[in-house]
Amino acid sequence: MANRVDNSTSFYDPDTASWIVGESEESEYYLTANGWTLSADTGANYTVIHQSDGSAILDQDNTDFALKFLASEIDVSGKPIKDFLGYETHRLVADSIAGNPLFSSGAKIYQVNFIVLNDSYVLSNWFDCDEGR
Repeated sequence: MANRVDNSTSFYDPDTASWIVGESEESEYYLTANGWTLSADTGANYTVIHQSDGSAILDQDNTDFALKFLASEIDVSGKPIKDFLGYETHRLVADSIAGNPLFSSGAKIYQVNFIVLNDSYVLSNWFDCDEGR
């Protein structure tokens, strides 16, 4: 289907040492103008709307939840790799790299930003807390 997100999920089964195709649908209740609506946060429930500025809006069906995504390509040829690991959560990674390695010629990174377009009220259901694990 056009303007839809294609999503597939597989789970690793340690008993058979294999990947099993499955569904990961953790449904949540979203407060909408018509009351609480149950919806799963999976690709099949999103419509993608491309904007003239190059961004895209991911609109979750039957809810008021939508995100605007913007992406840009950045040429990092010859730039220090550590400069792009400077966030606090990555500080230890940058500090563990010996020397001052540079990105190779033609290297590019992609910066992706997203903006929540409206206030959203969500009640989550958690089904992944198996007993005994």
